[in-house]
Amino acid sequence: MGINEDEGNVGERSSGVTVAPTKRKMTRGNKEKEKCTAEIDDGVLDNELKEMSDSSSIEEDQFRGRYKDFNAEKDIQRPHFDLGMRFTNGEQFKEAIRNFCIGEGKSVKFKPSEPERVGAKCKNDNCDWSILASTETASKTKDLVIKSINLKHKNCNHEWKNPLITAKWIAKRYMERIKANNKIPSKPLSQTIDEDYKSEISKY
Repeated sequence: MGINEDEGNVGERSSGVTVAPTKRKMTRGNKEKEKCTAEIDDGVLDNELKEMSDSSSIEEDQFRGRYKDFNAEKDIQRPHFDLGMRFTNGEQFKEAIRNFCIGEGKSVKFKPSEPERVGAKCKNDNCDWSILASTETASKTKDLVIKSINLKHKNCNHEWKNPLITAKWIAKRYMERIKANNKIPSKPLSQTIDEDYKSEISKY
């Protein structure tokens, strides 16, 4: 397959659902946990992700002192996500989502980037997989904090030709190998990617 250079749309572990508390919509069956549900309609992705952020209504001090900083040096290649996890900026968060989804063999799509908010959802319209992070007003930094998260895919097949695996991603992921042999044929590199991520490419 050819490498898709489009970085806008991207693809990952069914580890369950966790969503930040909001004042907008509460689940009925479990008052003790008081969790809300958040759904993103693909047709109005921008508006829904904005609503999720604006109406998350996480109290300014709710996560203060309880953030879990994302360790990019350790976890960027095989990231995991938790509610309240903090990222340095939107680019770091998007890179983590991309790597996570490639590792899971799934594809997702991002909404247009905004400085204060980054969100993504599964490319499958019938799947509820979604993740949203936004800035904390009180912090006055560019840090993004995960406010809503649902990592459970619904009837999503493995992406054997994952559009998230772009030439740019390959160059960064296999930088040392390419530096050691900048004339490395595409076939052995393709075989490595297939072994590592169960995804096919034809060139890079």
